[in-house]
Amino acid sequence: MIDQRDEFGTVTALPTGELKAEIGVEPIQAQDESGQWAPIDTTLEVAEDGSIRPVNITEDLILSAGGTDPLAAVGYGAEGAFSLSWPGELPVPVLSGPLAVYNEVFAGVD
Repeated sequence: MIDQRDEFGTVTALPTGELKAEIGVEPIQAQDESGQWAPIDTTLEVAEDGSIRPVNITEDLILSAGGTDPLAAVGYGAEGAFSLSWPGELPVPVLSGPLAVYNEVFAGVD
């Protein structure tokens, strides 16, 4: 029942004719680039444009790949967007699952 899906849950028709609802209090799935529902995946990866993005989340999050681009930018569709800047040049981050570590942004500080 594709029309019964959203970020927080899904409804499945059982062979008995009953409906089974699976609902979460936080997003459990998001539409991927093809428009299909897929589980939330916060693993960070380098996108085709060189930015860093989570694999599949409900909002549009872009992290800096280093340099002077904004540290992070978050888009909420028609609801708006915001970005965070860093007062200098960021190093290329080290990615590990859902983490991006910017080594030595200040001497001794990651």
